[in-house]
Amino acid sequence: MADQLPDGVTLPEGVNKGGDLLYDLDTPNVKTKDKSGTKREETVKSRFNVKTGNFDLYVVEKGGLFGIGGGNKLFATYNASTDKFSPENKVIYQRIAYGQLTPSSRTQLKGITFRTKRATLATLDYLTGNNKKHTLVQTKKTISGYAGFKGVPGASVNVDSDSDPDPDRNPDSPLNTDDTNVALPEDGQTSTPITEYDLKSFINSQRREGTFGENVSLQYPIYIPKELKYDFIQISPYAYVPAGLGLKPTAAEDRYKNVERLLGTVILPMQPNFSESNSVEWGGDMLNAVQGELAKGALGAINKGSKLQIEKAIEDLIKAGVNTVDAFGVEGKQFIAAYFAGQAVRANITGRTTGAVINPNLELLFNGPKLRTFNFSFKLTPRSAKEAIMVRKIIKFFKKNMAAQRSASNLFLLSPNVFKLKYISGFDGKQNPYMNKIKPCALSAFNVNYTPDGSYMTYNDPNNPSMTSYDIGLSFSEIEPIYADEIDYATNDMSY
Repeated sequence: MADQLPDGVTLPEGVNKGGDLLYDLDTPNVKTKDKSGTKREETVKSRFNVKTGNFDLYVVEKGGLFGIGGGNKLFATYNASTDKFSPENKVIYQRIAYGQLTPSSRTQLKGITFRTKRATLATLDYLTGNNKKHTLVQTKKTISGYAGFKGVPGASVNVDSDSDPDPDRNPDSPLNTDDTNVALPEDGQTSTPITEYDLKSFINSQRREGTFGENVSLQYPIYIPKELKYDFIQISPYAYVPAGLGLKPTAAEDRYKNVERLLGTVILPMQPNFSESNSVEWGGDMLNAVQGELAKGALGAINKGSKLQIEKAIEDLIKAGVNTVDAFGVEGKQFIAAYFAGQAVRANITGRTTGAVINPNLELLFNGPKLRTFNFSFKLTPRSAKEAIMVRKIIKFFKKNMAAQRSASNLFLLSPNVFKLKYISGFDGKQNPYMNKIKPCALSAFNVNYTPDGSYMTYNDPNNPSMTSYDIGLSFSEIEPIYADEIDYATNDMSY
């Protein structure tokens, strides 16, 4: 009988309710690399149920400012009765399961699963001990998926053991999953292929080494008292995903919703002046009576014609022109003659001979939407050596993510990364409801002023030299216009 929980196993607060016996086990330093090439060392939390053998897997995310954005993110659930996983977040699941940095005969997920099962059985030993009448005594024998599980630990066995739970298993085959036949997308996206062969994936796989930087969380200023309930701007870049072809290309929000914060996050303070400008393109258009009548005839002839009746369509169009002349009557025929004579010599014959011009029927017509732009300016004044390093990282962060990317062969230039901007409320860490939302944006211009105070000044620190202040200016352009159906009256926020 064990007199204490196995090493690493903890009882989560406020979770065990309704008779569930849930325990936590953290697996730290899980080394992964996602499809963009970003390397991570992550902590995976297993929350297991000793009554059923089922467990959930979470990625433990570090929070940014005040811990905002952190917490446990569920990415997979394991069902002991079927011995299968169900991915809840395919992007994270793929990264953890198959994104190890070094070649391995056992996937990351397999090792975490083995460790969790050992912890489950060791915890059962702790709970039951020598009490053969305990309701959990039979659990070890009845949990499906644990049958034949080798190396069942006693209380003294460390659950961190790396021995393989199933040495007879093909070491290169992954654990079973419910979506075995579903191909996980290379970049976690749902965009439409641009050709019959996957040119996009080929090009993306050929990115030059060093294209993507570290997955960093940067913020300025570094220290802000928590009691301020500080609102801020969160800017997150991620790899560009094309919309694809067809009548319904994939919307920008849908293309990027699964990869937010993939390439890092920058948190910057709110500014004194914020505004948005919505506009659409309208323009004057003219269609006089002669053009209108000819248009009617042309449209009728084209609608009747087909690729097998081209000659018939031309004949109908000529007849339409004759009918147009007749439609203006006797007086109109003289005008029509002057009108076409003027068109032939590019002169206003009607004005010179009659003193009148034909009514152009000028009307303002809709030409299309316009893309919104957002301009921001921040003054970054480091107050310590650590903050000076942070400021330089922020400047390089924007430079790197807005720059064009080269393929390894230098044959292609790839689109720069795009950005998601959010105004975050300091009260709950969510989208600020009384500020506008912004669709994914391209950073079209980034300006740095190294002498914003009008003179060249540096800190006298030989170990960490820095300018005393920096001004940065960012100009973002949304990659997709706003449409009427996206403005929702039912919600209590500002929408787009």
